[in-house]
Amino acid sequence: PCDDNDPCTANDVVTNCTCAGTPSGIPTPTASNAGPFCVGDPLVLNGTAGGGFIFSWTGPSGPVSANLNANLGPATPSMAGVYTFQSSNGTCTGSATTTVVVNTPPSLSFSTTPESCPGQNDGAIDLTVNGGVGTPTYNWSSNIPCAFDPQCPLPLLCLPGPFTCGANNSVQDLSGLPAAQYTVTVNMGGCSVSQTI
Repeated sequence: PCDDNDPCTANDVVTNCTCAGTPSGIPTPTASNAGPFCVGDPLVLNGTAGGGFIFSWTGPSGPVSANLNANLGPATPSMAGVYTFQSSNGTCTGSATTTVVVNTPPSLSFSTTPESCPGQNDGAIDLTVNGGVGTPTYNWSSNIPCAFDPQCPLPLLCLPGPFTCGANNSVQDLSGLPAAQYTVTVNMGGCSVSQTI
């Protein structure tokens, strides 16, 4: 037996002429976040103590918090990157990392084809998504009243609750439309933007 003078090891023995022990008593923290975040979203880092009680978070720009969970405020692109969480029991320190992704929201533009005559249901909306990161999903709603799905232009369905025509996880463009007000919400890379047409 020997002593390697490291309080974070135990059962020290000489191996290959070097005294070393088995790691013992080192905290095993974890680090996570709820991203991807959109610019302006509250950015919170989550840690678990793993046996420690002294904490520190360090990010791309240096130290950011001494709390178990770090609230960094509204997300900005400069906050993206790897964050290291350390948890200490006063003698030994363990660490974990989490990667933060901050995305910029897309912008929406559109063109419309008006219904040619009342009751013809031949209007259309051509939606364009500019920028953003990832694959968009489209949620459409309208002010068209309904009680049953066949009363709505495809692919819209009669939504329970509001009893108006709409569709979740739907298509980008709509056609075969009656004159009405339509709203689309596009979710993309943690960002959500809406446009009323």
